[in-house]
Amino acid sequence: MNESFLIIGGDSRQLYLKNFLSQKFKDVIHIRYPADIGLLDDILNYSHIILPLPLSKDKEFIYSADNLCLKIQDVIKLTKSSHTVYSSAYDNITLDYFEDNNVRYFDFMRDKIFKKANAYLTAQGTIKLLLDNTQDYIVSKKALIIGFGDVAATLAELLSKIGVEVYIAARNERKLSLADYSGIKKISLLNLKNEIHSFDYIFGTVPAKIIDVDLIREIKNDALYFELASAPYNADKKLFNLLSKNHIDGSSLPGRYLPLASGKLMAEFIISNL
Repeated sequence: MNESFLIIGGDSRQLYLKNFLSQKFKDVIHIRYPADIGLLDDILNYSHIILPLPLSKDKEFIYSADNLCLKIQDVIKLTKSSHTVYSSAYDNITLDYFEDNNVRYFDFMRDKIFKKANAYLTAQGTIKLLLDNTQDYIVSKKALIIGFGDVAATLAELLSKIGVEVYIAARNERKLSLADYSGIKKISLLNLKNEIHSFDYIFGTVPAKIIDVDLIREIKNDALYFELASAPYNADKKLFNLLSKNHIDGSSLPGRYLPLASGKLMAEFIISNL
């Protein structure tokens, strides 16, 4: 079978992904809107199925910015051993189906090179989001980053370069040591309640409820909290709203602010794995 691609759902980065793939391959189709769903009937004609990054935000419907409203399992059950599937954050039911039916699949975020490159896009998007939500001068402001994974480390690096005073808080002592070697200041999560009031910007990157109601109470009223973590998230948005604190959604930043670069990155990953 010739290489052919069916892109389903997603956001604006999928539009650029389609453009990049179309420069190399003739058969590239994108299902974006409810009116396109009939194209799924031809799914066996395609060798590669490209689902969104992440696959879903509610664990039921395929993520789409265009009201596609396709249930995950309604699509997954159409895939066969002749397909190669690309996405990220697969649920267990989907993974079991792939294993039982010999469906080849890739997870974008399991690839170290892709993950690191995506971290730079996320960090750059975060700075754009920060600038969009403040009218103040950000140089010399204090920022706290919860966690020290790829996104956190890259964000710390970029913020430091533009004059923001950056602190890291993490549970993992090894990662805190890495922050030390990187020249980033660190604080203990155990001491966070005594320190959190001093920060102008707080970035949550850990998918665990670390920022609880007691910590939210201590955050300055004019401070900005950015949720960069995936579900179950670093903090509960409802608690921020209840306490009249500033909670800013930082999901899917590469797709929101850097769709061209993100679409190109996805295309390069797919082509490299053919």
